[in-house]
Amino acid sequence: MRIFIDARHLTRPQQSGVGEYTTRLFSAWLSLPCEHTFVFFSSGRKPAQDILSASTPTSESPHFRHLAVPNKLLNASLTTLRRPRLDAWIEHGLPSSPDSTVFFFPNLAIASVRPQMPYVLTIHDLSFELFPHHLDLKSRLWHAAVRPKTLARGACAILVPSQATAWDVERLYGVPTERIHVIAHGYTEIFHPQQTKMDNRVQALYRLPQRFALFVGTLEPRKNIRMMIEALSDYRKYTGDSLPLVLAGKSTRSFNAIPSEEKKETIALGYVPSEHRPSLYRLATTTLFPSLYEGFGLPALESMACGTPVITSRTSSMPEVVGNAAISIDPHSRNDLVSALEHLMGSPILRQTLIERGLKRVENFSWEQCALKTMKVLEMVSKR
Repeated sequence: MRIFIDARHLTRPQQSGVGEYTTRLFSAWLSLPCEHTFVFFSSGRKPAQDILSASTPTSESPHFRHLAVPNKLLNASLTTLRRPRLDAWIEHGLPSSPDSTVFFFPNLAIASVRPQMPYVLTIHDLSFELFPHHLDLKSRLWHAAVRPKTLARGACAILVPSQATAWDVERLYGVPTERIHVIAHGYTEIFHPQQTKMDNRVQALYRLPQRFALFVGTLEPRKNIRMMIEALSDYRKYTGDSLPLVLAGKSTRSFNAIPSEEKKETIALGYVPSEHRPSLYRLATTTLFPSLYEGFGLPALESMACGTPVITSRTSSMPEVVGNAAISIDPHSRNDLVSALEHLMGSPILRQTLIERGLKRVENFSWEQCALKTMKVLEMVSKR
């Protein structure tokens, strides 16, 4: 089987969770006993080959097809003319293959393929459908150009990371249940509870305090940033514990609009490289993830793998990820978060229980299993 993989998102200067998902899948695929051919497609100034070669060094190099056309120009053509047909352009110049071909989109994207080309699409979440008021104008225009409902209905199979997202796709897009496959994400071996020399370097680099509550993710309204800031302020006032809040993630206009007076005892680190995340989790007293909606919630999984207790939402996919290994709260109630912090900080027994449960819970998740199940769906589509 020959697999075309849309890797345009890998050329962004700061890799998102989708970028990590793609590189982790490919790295795991290389360890599987399969003889499939991988062809990665990218466009714009920087080819995806540079990113994949660095993150997945291997002698089994895949094929790379790079369209050196500005992404804005390509997207305009795909949106208005539905050209070029990406699969036809990728095939041009490649050795002919007797194998069947499947196109894999690891995320929603502006795309056009020939009607006879089967494709598999990963939808990580539908937050843009459920919380459109949280999007800026640029994001709204991009999602309109993607035409996600049309893209989803044309897919031979849709991959989602949680049952919650599966229900959303079925309910909002009318995709039949049998075409939706729930495949949970995983975590890598760098997320573990043992202290390392990197931890000391990270603490010094970011000038982190000895105790702090941590949030990892983009500082957008859906992540409930303001509620966290307000709840931590209440917690300090009620308990006298000066526990600061550390935010590790790309800033946004909505976060910058919060008055500086409200952000006292809040440390915003900005975008943090993936290699620093394990140390941040291990250094943290607790990880807060009271998001209003998540398709999966990778920070909660990574935090548990590092032996750090998690306080998260009891909504969307989060119960599927944490099970009984975290404190679950109503994300609309700052009093819930204050109470959860009081219980966690005041009970060493509860803390140790959550650590042990978390380390046990993460045994259910791995990128190897994610890659294996994803490959089975691709092979199923190919045989059809």
